[in-house]
Amino acid sequence: MENKNGFIYYQRVQDDSVPYHLKEIQISDIDTSRPTIIEFTGSGALEARAVNGYLKTTESQLLTYCKDLDVKDVNIIGVDYNATAGDFVQLVPIAVDNSMDFIDNFLVPLSLDENGNLNVLKACKNLRNITFKTHCMGHEIVYYLNKNYKKKLLELGYSEENASIIMSQILEISYGSEYVPLDFKQAIIVSQNDREVRDRFYSLDALFSNLDNIDMSTEDRAMLNQIHNEKDNDKMTDFFKENERVYIIINNENELVFCFSNPVDNKGDDHSIHFARIEKNNTKAKRATDVGFYVAKGISSLLYGSIKNSLLNAQTQNLIPLDLNELGVLANEVVKPLNDKPLAKYSQKGE
Repeated sequence: MENKNGFIYYQRVQDDSVPYHLKEIQISDIDTSRPTIIEFTGSGALEARAVNGYLKTTESQLLTYCKDLDVKDVNIIGVDYNATAGDFVQLVPIAVDNSMDFIDNFLVPLSLDENGNLNVLKACKNLRNITFKTHCMGHEIVYYLNKNYKKKLLELGYSEENASIIMSQILEISYGSEYVPLDFKQAIIVSQNDREVRDRFYSLDALFSNLDNIDMSTEDRAMLNQIHNEKDNDKMTDFFKENERVYIIINNENELVFCFSNPVDNKGDDHSIHFARIEKNNTKAKRATDVGFYVAKGISSLLYGSIKNSLLNAQTQNLIPLDLNELGVLANEVVKPLNDKPLAKYSQKGE
């Protein structure tokens, strides 16, 4: 059933008197003068409890990695798509329709100055406080947000160039999703063996088109080249599973793309990100794998970089752009212990 009322918003609060630390809010309640993480969840999170699960994970990532930040100074907002249960194909058009309220009543006001006038610098400063964190269908919603928000900025009177500059102040951190270039800055974590998204974006294409420029050991590069020359996708999947690698395969001004292989759980699920959990004491969550633990830490480092840049921008009248190359260096250091492990003798498998 379609609901025309727009999204429902929840905020994670540090208040023991609030049940489950989750508070339903209006979009106008969000304090956009401070760093704000907005979580667009997967299609399985269609009620408050499920949304809260995502927000708790984000909160744990901040508490674990962002030691010099006070989590109380960061808005952690979850989006309920305000749609009844259904499959991905049914949910997306409903959620996209409901997203127009988010554009009109949240993004557009941030795109103008206090008097409602066009102001590129002010819009950039406002939007640099916003970080999207998305999973699966959430990334699909942000894809349409990108399209419709760009159209709205052009209607307001911004040029194509300035609209893109404004939109690039928002960073989307996405996992369990496909890679599609947007005007928003993106840090996308792509699983090489994720059947849910592999048909739409196969990460090996990007991996091998840029293999010589990717930060990895000489042994890793030689083995990957060998597998690529053999055109053996099964061996490639085995390589990432057995060697637990996380590579940055694209790193430019607007895009930071990671490639890894998603460990399959005991139900054969190779899409869910539940394994990428981290506890507040910087230990693995109960069901986490080693690669999941480091992916979670990598996401934490990306959140940290975005939030720190937001705070820096609050201290100056000028715009300090978010540098994805710096974020890439930060995240690469986090996953380095995985990538430094000796290669497994997987190459004999199946022979």
